[in-house]
Amino acid sequence: GYPNGLKAEEIPLEARIINIIGIFDVLTNKQIYRDKISRTDALDIMEYEAGKSFDPNIFSIFLKIHKQLR
Repeated sequence: GYPNGLKAEEIPLEARIINIIGIFDVLTNKQIYRDKISRTDALDIMEYEAGKSFDPNIFSIFLKIHKQLR
């Protein structure tokens, strides 16, 4: 939504998808400021944040796909 102040469905679908993928990528890969965390821990954190920081419906789909690929 930043910088236009968009919320929920106002944010383009593609942006909401990329946001979830980006969060997962940052959490599961080493960053300059912290070590990576496990995929399981990343998914737990993301599940807690779903609906607050990103679209919970898209996260649900992401989670289903992730489980199928594992």
